[in-house]
Amino acid sequence: MTKTAVFGAAGAAWEHIKNTIMSDTGNQKNDYIQKVKSFLMIVLEGTLYILFSVLFLSIISPFVSYKLFSTYQ
Repeated sequence: MTKTAVFGAAGAAWEHIKNTIMSDTGNQKNDYIQKVKSFLMIVLEGTLYILFSVLFLSIISPFVSYKLFSTYQ
């Protein structure tokens, strides 16, 4: 069900983008492209935030804890 929903949402988004770009004037196209770029940057920033959070919590934080507690034993 989720695969179908993702493909359906992607198809609907693609059709909306295609219809908007094809029917708008030049200035409106640039505004729309800027909005899409802004949205993609937000998605990229969120993905990188999650990646670095997982990296920090899974690797760096346990390593630092191990080093701190191993010196006090």
